[in-house]
Amino acid sequence: MDEIPQDQAQSFDAVAALYDAHRPGYPQALFDDLMAAAALGPQDAILELGCGSGQATQSLAPYGRPILSLDPGGSLIEAAQRRLAGAPHVHFEVSTFEAWQAPSRAFGLVVSAQAFHWIDPAVGFGTSAQVLAPGGLLA
Repeated sequence: MDEIPQDQAQSFDAVAALYDAHRPGYPQALFDDLMAAAALGPQDAILELGCGSGQATQSLAPYGRPILSLDPGGSLIEAAQRRLAGAPHVHFEVSTFEAWQAPSRAFGLVVSAQAFHWIDPAVGFGTSAQVLAPGGLLA
Protein backbone atom coordinates (compact mmCIF):
# COMPACT_ATOMS: atom_id res chain seq x y z
CA MET A 1 0.00 0.00 0.00
CA ASP A 2 1.32 3.45 -0.86
CA GLU A 3 2.08 5.85 1.96
CA ILE A 4 -0.51 8.62 2.35
CA PRO A 5 0.94 12.05 1.53
CA GLN A 6 1.37 14.03 4.76
CA ASP A 7 -0.20 17.18 3.29
CA GLN A 8 -3.39 15.21 2.57
CA ALA A 9 -3.37 13.44 5.94
CA GLN A 10 -3.01 16.76 7.78
CA SER A 11 -5.33 18.85 5.60
CA PHE A 12 -8.11 18.88 8.23
CA ASP A 13 -6.02 21.10 10.49
CA ALA A 14 -6.13 23.92 7.93
CA VAL A 15 -9.91 24.04 8.31
CA ALA A 16 -10.14 23.10 12.00
CA ALA A 17 -12.97 25.52 12.86
CA LEU A 18 -15.12 24.27 9.96
CA TYR A 19 -14.27 20.67 10.78
CA ASP A 20 -15.24 21.20 14.42
CA ALA A 21 -18.49 22.96 13.52
CA HIS A 22 -19.68 20.35 11.03
CA ARG A 23 -18.14 17.00 11.99
CA PRO A 24 -20.94 14.89 13.46
CA GLY A 25 -20.48 13.01 16.69
CA TYR A 26 -21.05 9.32 17.29
CA PRO A 27 -23.92 7.46 18.96
CA GLN A 28 -23.34 7.06 22.70
CA ALA A 29 -24.44 3.42 22.46
CA LEU A 30 -21.26 2.77 20.43
CA PHE A 31 -19.13 3.90 23.36
CA ASP A 32 -21.23 2.00 25.88
CA ASP A 33 -20.63 -1.19 23.87
CA LEU A 34 -16.93 -0.37 23.41
CA MET A 35 -16.37 0.22 27.10
CA ALA A 36 -18.24 -2.96 28.02
CA ALA A 37 -16.09 -4.96 25.57
CA ALA A 38 -12.86 -3.36 26.82
CA ALA A 39 -13.73 -4.13 30.47
CA LEU A 40 -11.29 -1.49 31.71
CA GLY A 41 -10.43 -1.05 35.35
CA PRO A 42 -10.71 2.43 36.90
CA GLN A 43 -7.05 3.26 36.23
CA ASP A 44 -6.74 1.63 32.79
CA ALA A 45 -5.74 4.29 30.29
CA ILE A 46 -7.14 4.92 26.82
CA LEU A 47 -5.05 6.01 23.84
CA GLU A 48 -7.04 7.76 21.12
CA LEU A 49 -5.48 8.08 17.67
CA GLY A 50 -6.49 10.96 15.43
CA CYS A 51 -8.78 12.75 17.86
CA GLY A 52 -9.52 15.65 15.53
CA SER A 53 -11.48 18.27 17.44
CA GLY A 54 -12.57 15.80 20.09
CA GLN A 55 -15.94 14.35 19.06
CA ALA A 56 -15.12 10.80 20.15
CA THR A 57 -12.99 12.07 23.04
CA GLN A 58 -16.03 13.86 24.40
CA SER A 59 -17.96 10.59 24.35
CA LEU A 60 -15.13 8.67 26.06
CA ALA A 61 -14.46 11.25 28.79
CA PRO A 62 -17.53 10.54 30.98
CA TYR A 63 -16.23 7.03 31.71
CA GLY A 64 -13.51 8.68 33.82
CA ARG A 65 -10.53 6.72 32.55
CA PRO A 66 -7.23 8.51 31.84
CA ILE A 67 -7.18 9.43 28.13
CA LEU A 68 -4.29 10.49 25.93
CA SER A 69 -5.48 11.75 22.56
CA LEU A 70 -3.07 12.22 19.66
CA ASP A 71 -3.57 14.24 16.50
CA PRO A 72 -1.03 15.78 14.12
CA GLY A 73 -3.08 18.99 13.84
CA GLY A 74 -2.30 21.69 16.38
CA SER A 75 -5.45 23.65 15.56
CA LEU A 76 -7.57 20.51 15.91
CA ILE A 77 -5.95 19.78 19.28
CA GLU A 78 -6.76 23.33 20.40
CA ALA A 79 -10.42 22.78 19.48
CA ALA A 80 -10.42 19.44 21.33
CA GLN A 81 -8.86 21.06 24.40
CA ARG A 82 -11.63 23.69 24.43
CA ARG A 83 -14.28 20.98 24.06
CA LEU A 84 -12.80 18.93 26.96
CA ALA A 85 -11.67 21.81 29.19
CA GLY A 86 -13.57 20.39 32.17
CA ALA A 87 -12.04 16.92 31.95
CA PRO A 88 -8.70 16.88 33.84
CA HIS A 89 -8.16 13.19 33.07
CA VAL A 90 -8.00 13.90 29.31
CA HIS A 91 -4.67 14.96 27.81
CA PHE A 92 -3.72 15.86 24.27
CA GLU A 93 -0.52 15.67 22.29
CA VAL A 94 0.22 17.05 18.84
CA SER A 95 1.85 14.14 17.05
CA THR A 96 1.33 11.54 14.39
CA PHE A 97 1.17 7.98 15.71
CA GLU A 98 4.20 7.21 13.56
CA ALA A 99 6.35 9.91 15.24
CA TRP A 100 5.01 9.45 18.78
CA GLN A 101 7.32 7.91 21.37
CA ALA A 102 5.18 4.95 22.37
CA PRO A 103 5.54 3.42 25.83
CA SER A 104 5.19 -0.35 26.08
CA ARG A 105 2.06 -1.95 27.53
CA ALA A 106 0.60 1.30 28.87
CA PHE A 107 -2.99 1.31 27.58
CA GLY A 108 -6.01 -0.92 28.14
CA LEU A 109 -7.71 0.47 25.04
CA VAL A 110 -6.40 1.97 21.81
CA VAL A 111 -9.22 3.57 19.87
CA SER A 112 -9.46 5.48 16.61
CA ALA A 113 -12.73 6.88 15.32
CA GLN A 114 -12.45 7.48 11.57
CA ALA A 115 -8.67 8.06 11.56
CA PHE A 116 -6.83 4.71 11.61
CA HIS A 117 -6.73 4.63 7.81
CA TRP A 118 -4.48 7.73 7.88
CA ILE A 119 -1.81 5.82 9.85
CA ASP A 120 0.97 4.09 7.94
CA PRO A 121 -0.13 0.42 7.88
CA ALA A 122 3.44 -0.67 8.62
CA VAL A 123 3.17 1.18 11.95
CA GLY A 124 -0.49 1.15 12.98
CA PHE A 125 -1.08 -2.42 14.09
CA GLY A 126 2.42 -3.16 15.37
CA THR A 127 2.67 -0.03 17.50
CA SER A 128 -0.88 -0.55 18.77
CA ALA A 129 0.12 -4.05 19.90
CA GLN A 130 3.23 -2.60 21.57
CA VAL A 131 1.29 -0.05 23.64
CA LEU A 132 -1.60 -2.32 24.64
CA ALA A 133 -1.50 -3.89 28.08
CA PRO A 134 -2.06 -7.67 28.16
CA GLY A 135 -5.70 -8.29 27.36
CA GLY A 136 -6.07 -4.76 25.92
CA LEU A 137 -8.35 -3.92 23.04
CA LEU A 138 -7.78 -2.13 19.71
CA ALA A 139 -10.95 -0.56 18.31
